[in-house]
Amino acid sequence: MSKIVMAVVLVIWYFYGLWEIGFFAPSDVNLSSILLIQERKRRRHNMEFEAAGIVVNYIKEHLDKSDPETYFEVSTVWQCKILQNWKFLMSSTLPDGMYYEVTYNGDKREWYLDAYKKFENRCIKMEYES
Repeated sequence: MSKIVMAVVLVIWYFYGLWEIGFFAPSDVNLSSILLIQERKRRRHNMEFEAAGIVVNYIKEHLDKSDPETYFEVSTVWQCKILQNWKFLMSSTLPDGMYYEVTYNGDKREWYLDAYKKFENRCIKMEYES
């Protein structure tokens, strides 16, 4: 890649980063909308942190007590917010094949945890008539 193209990419990347954290905004965006965006990002991070904590606690409850303490991480595979409800699909670094669905019901202010185990992954090819 030429130096000029690389410089242009870096400038765009720099200003996009400033826009994401709220330092740079187009003239049609006011301070209140920037603060609202930052508040939404903070709320999303807090909800994701809460969901990960629920999964960590579940995993620790179900680990074999005779095993030494195991280090693992929990990561978000997918997340969605619709109205006041949140849904997170999460996985851990443990080789147990488990998958977790954590849902927040905003009306009742309740969390729900579904734990799944993957048994098999098959490829089923479809034959189409021409």
